[in-house]
Amino acid sequence: MSPPSVPVAAEKILRFSGFSLDPNRVSLMGPAGPMPLRPKAFDVLLYMARQPGRVVSKDELMSALWPGVFVTENFLVPPP
Repeated sequence: MSPPSVPVAAEKILRFSGFSLDPNRVSLMGPAGPMPLRPKAFDVLLYMARQPGRVVSKDELMSALWPGVFVTENFLVPPP
């Protein structure tokens, strides 16, 4: 017999500047509709959206999203 499943609480949708970031569906909606994001780009946006009104340092972002992994800041800057 398997253990009873524990319901997972849904996270609230974050809204900012006409956008809706839904952690439950891993989706970003803009004024013109859905906006596709790569998984890690979504994680970066979600982390920053959860820190309203404060500056997130590069070191904090790197350690929160890539713990124990060496990642250069080039990942955060799109190619020209």
